[in-house]
Amino acid sequence: MGLLSKIIKATTGLTGVCGGIWAADVHYNDDWEEVSNVWRQRRRSLTRWAGLGDSSKEVDTRQRIVVLGTGWAAASFVRKIDPVLYHVTIVSPRNYFLFTPLLASTTVGTVEPRSIVEPIRSIVNRMGHSKDDVVYLQATCDAVDMTAQTVTCSDTSDVKGAVGTFDLSYDHLVIAVGSEAATYGIPGVKDNAFFLREISDTRKIRMHVADVLETASLPGQPSDIKKKLLHFVICGGGPSGVEFSAELHDFLKMDLAEKFPHLNADDVRITMFEINPHVLSTFDKELVTYTEDKLQRDGIALRTDTRVCAVREGEVDVTSATSSGQPIETVPYGTMVWVAGVAPRKLTKDIMKMLNHKTSQGLAVNEHMQVVGAPSPVWAIGDCAVSGYAATAQVAAQEGKYLGNLLNTIGSKYEVVRSAESTSAAADTEDDNALDTAIIRQKRFKFKSKGTFAYVGGSEAISQFPTAYVKDYDDETDIDDENNVIPAPADRALSGKGVYIAWRTAYFSKILGARNRMMVLVDWTKTRLFGRDTSRS
Repeated sequence: MGLLSKIIKATTGLTGVCGGIWAADVHYNDDWEEVSNVWRQRRRSLTRWAGLGDSSKEVDTRQRIVVLGTGWAAASFVRKIDPVLYHVTIVSPRNYFLFTPLLASTTVGTVEPRSIVEPIRSIVNRMGHSKDDVVYLQATCDAVDMTAQTVTCSDTSDVKGAVGTFDLSYDHLVIAVGSEAATYGIPGVKDNAFFLREISDTRKIRMHVADVLETASLPGQPSDIKKKLLHFVICGGGPSGVEFSAELHDFLKMDLAEKFPHLNADDVRITMFEINPHVLSTFDKELVTYTEDKLQRDGIALRTDTRVCAVREGEVDVTSATSSGQPIETVPYGTMVWVAGVAPRKLTKDIMKMLNHKTSQGLAVNEHMQVVGAPSPVWAIGDCAVSGYAATAQVAAQEGKYLGNLLNTIGSKYEVVRSAESTSAAADTEDDNALDTAIIRQKRFKFKSKGTFAYVGGSEAISQFPTAYVKDYDDETDIDDENNVIPAPADRALSGKGVYIAWRTAYFSKILGARNRMMVLVDWTKTRLFGRDTSRS
C-alpha cells in the first residue's frame, strides 16, 4: 500500500509539472484560442457522432476563406481561425511550414533540414479540424479576380494529372505568399550566388560546401586554387548573414581539423560584404559593436560600406558604397551566399499593379490588414504586406494571429456570414456594409515585440527586447490623460553565453510540433557529442 501511494504521488507530481510546462508554453505562444478551437471542434464532432445533429441536411452558411501561403503568417492565421465559423482552403506550392529562425543552422548540419519542416496537413490535423473544415491544395495562385472574388490556380508539381488549372471562389482572401530574395538588378547574382530563403537553398549550400572541402583536399591541388575554393563570401550583414557566418565559422573551427586534416586552416577565409556602415543596422549600437568585435576576433573579414557591382562564377566585383568613382575590386571566391534583403513575389507585384499601389515593397494595407483599394474582402499579412513593421517572422506571426482573431470576432459577434438565400446584389451590398461596420469597430493591429535574437558564434548570442510592451493591439496605453504620447521605454541589450541559452530556449518553444521539437533537440545533442555530418547528402 505504501509503494502504491508513492507511485500515485510521483505520477501526480509529474503530471502537475508537465501540465505546468504545457500551460506556460501555451501562454507564452498565445495559443489559448487554438485550445478552445480544438474543444469546440471535438464537441461538434461528438454531437454528430451521437446522432444529435444530421450533418447531411445542414446548409453550410460559413464564409469561405482562401489562404495563399504556408509561411509564418498563414500558419498562425490557420491555427487561430475558428472552423465552426469559416471554411478554409489553403493554396501553396509548399506543403509544409518552415521554421526559418533555424534555417542557417541547417546549412552546415547543426540541425537537419527535416527537423524544421512541419507538414501543413499535420498542423491542420493537430488543430482538430475535420476534412470539411480546412482543405489544403498543393498549387500556385497565378491570378486574382477581385470583382468575381475568385483565384486562378495551377498545379506546379512534377506529377501531372488531368487537372492543370482550376478556380476557387472566396468570401475572404488572405494573401500570405511571403517574399523572395532581392537582387537589385545586379548582374550575375541569380546565376552564381546561393540564397537562404527555402529549405532547398540550405541543401544546395550544404552540398556545395562539402564539395568545396573535398575538392580542396585532393592531392596536388595548387595553393592558389585551394585559397579560392576555401574563400566563403556572404553578401548582407543583417541577422541572416550574421547567423550564417557564425554557423559556418563554428563548423569550420570545430569540424574542419578533425574531418579534413590535410586542409590548412589558414587557407580558410570568410568575408562579409555590407552596404551600410555597420552590420545589424536595426540593433542597438552596443550590440552592433559587440557583434562586430566578436566576428572579427573569429577571423571573419567585415567589409562594410561596400557595394556589390557584379557577380561571376568564382569572382565578385565590389566598390565603395559611399564614394563615387572608386575603382572596382575583383574578389575571388569559392562560395557566395546572398542574404541582402527581400522583394515582392510575382503575384504580389501583379496585385500591386492591378490596384495601382505606389509602394515597391509589397501590398499596402490599412490598420486592420485589409488591402487598400481592394473591391472585395482581401487581406494581406506577412512579408507581402507593407504594414509599417519589419519583415520578420515575429511580425508575420502576430499579423496572422491578429487577423484570425479579428475574423473570429466578426463571424461570431456580428454574424457576418454568407446566407444561402442572399444572392441578390442588394443582399451582397448589405453584407459588405455590415462587414465594413464590423471591421471598423475592431482594434487595429499593433506589433508587440517579444525581443530579437541573433546568434554570433562560439555559443554566444545577442538579444534586444523592450523592457515593457503593450498588452493589447491598440494605442490606448501609449497616451496619457492629457492626450500626449508616452515615449516607449528603451530596449534592453544583452549578450554572451547566457543569451545563447535564452536564444535556444526561445526558439525551441516556438517550434510548432512536439515531433519537430524532439528532432531539433536530438540534432543539437548529436552535434555537441559527435560533430556535424559532412556527407554530401
